Amino acid sequence: MTSWDYQGQGIFLLRRLLVVNATSKLVEARAELRCYRHIFYTWLADSNPSSHDYWSPESSP
Repeated sequence: MTSWDYQGQGIFLLRRLLVVNATSKLVEARAELRCYRHIFYTWLADSNPSSHDYWSPESSP
């Protein structure tokens, strides 16, 4: 093998490592986003009472 072949293999391996690393980071970020989205919607549901809380017959004077 020539030095050009070794250099080409090195670039190929470097690209492969970078793509795998970027892909795993993307998967982690998407999973984390799902967690934060769930937390946000739970907070939103708890902080905004429904119309049922205001207009239910049990709560009227």
